[in-house]
Amino acid sequence: MTNQPPTSKTTASRRPQSPIKVIRSGAIAASIWRRQTSTGFEYLDFSLSRSWKLKNGEREGYSQNFFDSNADALADVIRQARDFIAGHSAAVADQQTTPPRGGPRVTPPSSESVDRA
Repeated sequence: MTNQPPTSKTTASRRPQSPIKVIRSGAIAASIWRRQTSTGFEYLDFSLSRSWKLKNGEREGYSQNFFDSNADALADVIRQARDFIAGHSAAVADQQTTPPRGGPRVTPPSSESVDRA
C-alpha cells in the first residue's frame, strides 16, 4: 500500500489549460476559462488577477488580492468579461437552435407554453 492519493482518469488525463481570452485594464486582468462539468456541460467563467513588480525589478508576479485603487479597473474587466461570456452563451444557444442543412428548426419550449393549471 502506498501513501499516494488515488488518481482518477479525469485527473490523469487533464492537460494544463490556457484561458480562451484575457481582458486587461492596467495591472488588472480577467482570464476567461472554458470549463466542463463531470456530466459534460460546458460553460465559461473568469478569474481575476493583479500583476505586480518590485521597484528594483528583481521580482514580479500575480496576485488575487486588490487595493481600493484597483476598483475602477476591476469593474471594467468584470463588465467586459460578463459581456464576452454573455455573447458567447448567446452564440452557443443560436448554434443549438439552428437547423442542420435540410432539417427542421428545433426551438426549445418556452415557459409560456407550459400549462400550469
